[in-house]
Amino acid sequence: MRPRMVDFVLSMPRGAQIMYPKDIAQVISLGDVRRGMRVLESGAGSGAMSIALLEAVGPEGTLTSVEMRPEFARVAQANATVYFGSRPAWWNVVTDDFDSAAALMPAHTVDRIVLDMLDPWNRLEQAWRVIAPGGVLISYVTTTTQLSRLADGLRSSGHWTEPDIGESLERGWKAEGLAVRPHHDMIGHTGFLVVTRAMAEGVEAPARRRHGAKDASVDIDSLDEGQRRERLEELELRDISDRKLRKVLRDLDAQVARLPLRPSSKGEPE
Repeated sequence: MRPRMVDFVLSMPRGAQIMYPKDIAQVISLGDVRRGMRVLESGAGSGAMSIALLEAVGPEGTLTSVEMRPEFARVAQANATVYFGSRPAWWNVVTDDFDSAAALMPAHTVDRIVLDMLDPWNRLEQAWRVIAPGGVLISYVTTTTQLSRLADGLRSSGHWTEPDIGESLERGWKAEGLAVRPHHDMIGHTGFLVVTRAMAEGVEAPARRRHGAKDASVDIDSLDEGQRRERLEELELRDISDRKLRKVLRDLDAQVARLPLRPSSKGEPE
C-alpha cells in the first residue's frame, strides 16, 4: 500500500524534530489553507509541514519555505521529492533568515504565513508587511515563555487580531473484545498554536474583550506589606459577589440540615 501522509512523515528520515500530524492538521484547518493560496513558511525543518502545505495549496498555489540551515533545507526537499515522486514545481525553498527573505517579497502578496521558529515575535513586522489584509498568521511554539512573548507582541503591534491560542492532545484507544479502554500512553503537549489575522493598513485591530478577572499584570512581590494585604483582599473578594455568597451559604445550610443526626464523642446527639 502507498503510505498515507501521516505514515510517511512519521517514518521519513529527519534532521530536525518534525511537527506531529495532530498539529499539522490543526495548522491546515485553523489557518484555512486552501487550494491556490500563496503561503509563506519559515522553519522547514525535515519537511513534514511543507509536505502538508504543498498538498493543501496544490499546483494552483505556491509555497515559499524559508530555512536558515542549508542541510535542513536539503532534508526537507528530499523528503518532499520522495513523497510526491518529483520535486513540486510550485515550491520555492529559500536558504536565509526570515526577515531577509521577506524583505525581498512584494508587500501584501501572501495569503497565509506559518512560523515554526524560536522567536516569532521578532518577525511580526516583516510578516505583516508581506501578508495580505485579512490573511492568517499561525505560529507553532513549544514553551509558555515563547507563547507569552508572541501574544504580547501581537497585541502591542496593533496590526493583528486578538490571538487564538490552543494545543491538542492525542490519545489512542484499545478495543479488543471486552477490553475497551484508552491506551496508557498518549501524545501530550508538543506545542502551542497561535492563530491571528492581519489588519489592513490604517485599520485598528478590534479591542480585546476584558471580563472581570484577577489582575495578572501586577507582581505581588513588588508591593509593600500594606499594599499586598489590600491587593489580596481585593482579589479574593472579586471572584464572588455578596449575593452569590449568601446563596452558597443557604445551599450549604440546607445540605447540612438534611444530614442524619449522629451521636457525638460524648454520647450527645450532634
